Amino acid sequence: MGTPGAALFNQSVTATVPTGTTDSYDPTGYVGGTTNRLILTPTDSTSTLAGLLSSGVADGFAVQIYNPSSTLSLTFLHQSSLATNDQFNCVNGEPVVLEPFDTTIACYIAGSGWTLI
Repeated sequence: MGTPGAALFNQSVTATVPTGTTDSYDPTGYVGGTTNRLILTPTDSTSTLAGLLSSGVADGFAVQIYNPSSTLSLTFLHQSSLATNDQFNCVNGEPVVLEPFDTTIACYIAGSGWTLI
């Protein structure tokens, strides 16, 4: 059994999310507008993303984000990035928690950042 969505989302980068809050996340190998799957393993319970680098990303581009950890969740903050285009827009304005073995989709909306679906 492979990673969910492997056939559709085939330009992947596997990375570890650092401890604490990371803004405009740009993992090694990530290419905005090309990388369409991020396999992100939290370092610990404080691993939090405030934004994802949006340079080179076209309006409507989607990225699948998968948490392969069996024990740790990954948190996405609502509109907390210093760069508006890199920020996450979360449902109800609340942080989104990606539980172990869970997946979400981030869709880029030009001028407002990444909307988590």
